[in-house]
Amino acid sequence: MKICYQFGLAIVCTMVFLLGHDGIELAAQPIYPLTGTKGEAVINEGVKYFQQMQWKNALTHFQKAVQINPHSAVAHYNLALTLERMGQQQRALKHFKKAKELGRVNPFIQQSRILQQRLQGTHSAHGGR
Repeated sequence: MKICYQFGLAIVCTMVFLLGHDGIELAAQPIYPLTGTKGEAVINEGVKYFQQMQWKNALTHFQKAVQINPHSAVAHYNLALTLERMGQQQRALKHFKKAKELGRVNPFIQQSRILQQRLQGTHSAHGGR
């Protein structure tokens, strides 16, 4: 289900995710960009492909969005989700880290359980690095 919130002067939308009994995301969904942001149309197309499980098409769009706007936390986050679905965990981790760094004021990114779980896993696996 798509939910939208007022975020500053813009509207932010995301998809609601399902949680298992232990609070782990079962179906993490991509985030919609702020209206009027650079690369918005490309990200929206990528979200459409992601929801249709067309991973290669979603990947192409999110990669293009990162090229258009390398400072887009949403583009990096969505790219990470797609890469993970395609079994490319190491590449996904790189984009999860970038999304967290760039999305400091984005509550959807900062509160993403899948992002927290993936980044926490790297800290414990690498001695807190």
